[in-house]
Amino acid sequence: MRWSIVRLIWLRELCDQLRDRRTVFMIAVLPVLLYPLAGFGIMQLVLGRLGRQAVLGIQGAHYLPPLSPHCLAFSPTPALSWFTVTPAAPGTLLSGIERISAAAALELARRSDPRQEYPPLFLNNGARISFPTLYLENRDEAQPFIVRSLEVSAPSFALDASLEHMDRSVLDGHQVDLLLVVPADFQDVLRANGRASLYVLTRENDEHSRLAENRLTRILRCWQQQLKEVRLRRQGLPADFDEVIEVRDAARTPKPTHQRAADEMLDMLVRIFPFVLVMWSLAGALYPAVDLCAGEKERGTLETLLISPASRAEIVWGKFLAIWLFSAATALLNLVSMGLTTWHFGRFLATSVSFRPLALFWAVALLLPLSAFFSAICLAIGAYARSTKEGQYYLMPLFLVTLPLILLTLAPGVELNPFYSMVPVTGVALLLQKLMAVKPPDSDLWGYFLPVLAPMVVYSWLALR
Repeated sequence: MRWSIVRLIWLRELCDQLRDRRTVFMIAVLPVLLYPLAGFGIMQLVLGRLGRQAVLGIQGAHYLPPLSPHCLAFSPTPALSWFTVTPAAPGTLLSGIERISAAAALELARRSDPRQEYPPLFLNNGARISFPTLYLENRDEAQPFIVRSLEVSAPSFALDASLEHMDRSVLDGHQVDLLLVVPADFQDVLRANGRASLYVLTRENDEHSRLAENRLTRILRCWQQQLKEVRLRRQGLPADFDEVIEVRDAARTPKPTHQRAADEMLDMLVRIFPFVLVMWSLAGALYPAVDLCAGEKERGTLETLLISPASRAEIVWGKFLAIWLFSAATALLNLVSMGLTTWHFGRFLATSVSFRPLALFWAVALLLPLSAFFSAICLAIGAYARSTKEGQYYLMPLFLVTLPLILLTLAPGVELNPFYSMVPVTGVALLLQKLMAVKPPDSDLWGYFLPVLAPMVVYSWLALR
């Protein structure tokens, strides 16, 4: 086989494909425009959803525990007690370590005070009702809520019988998005060490109401933890009395909130990027293969190429290299466009998402055999088509076969093992997920390169034969 003839056919096919505006649009223009436009639309949707305020109505707000001097969670006593450590005046009996011990003893006595009251759920700042920052994971959680106290008598009956008798008129009339109902005996049950009930009502099939319910549930969970700690202290028990064991993960180091968010987003992208590479590698090989085989039959140029001094193998390799280049370029441009879009819009979410340089190298390195595999398969199938329309009928089932193989990698619990490494497409995607993960790959991962790449090389060679 003469490589000069192969190179000549390869360059000729490239020039023909670059003259086709549809091919250029699919390879170069669509990836550059698709992901930035999609990212902009998604960001507008997310910011609009997060920034929209939900109206929370409260029935029976006066039945909740009020703010009192004995609510130690909101008392200034902890900060004031440590002022005793300040330098003492001349002649004072307590100084140095004695003053520190006195401050610590005062703090310990405060925490074990049996007279402390239950903390309130809301704080009244004049006419405005808001959640205390003590119950919020971050300050932005309270901004989407507009809290309104509704002057409606709250029920005092059991939970099973109350739902059908509650007044839902303000909720069904869209005056509020979420309704919190406090029974009249709420404080009495708390003081009697019983299990008090709160009722949260939402509108059916209302996404905004359900989102507000999720936010309120997180706040109520933090408030419930504070109520439990106060109850234990009122009984003379430590706040962590009900925690029988403490499970510690020695391998996991604590990370800041923004770093955890960035790692979670990166884990999600690691699973999505192989899917994008596989599907666009197939799409980039599909259209050139149809045009270089069935298209040339329709135009009558394939006969001219067959009567030339070039052999069949040289013609096949020239067309294969052209399809391979377009397939790899399509997948690579989509990968770059998607990565830049994620990095740009990730800054608006207060997370900095960046891949390791070695991970990007492996993404490109595994892209080449994957594109060669799809190019050889598409060329082999497209050679049997007598027209462009018939070639599309032959090649479209490839998507139906490839889609389950790549969707398998998104299923939970599917990991790279000797069996999956031998499956075409699936083994490459799983290996790429491991190589692009947040943590550096394990040393035993390199043993999967041969089982993953060998079947693809064999199948590509058979398709070209």
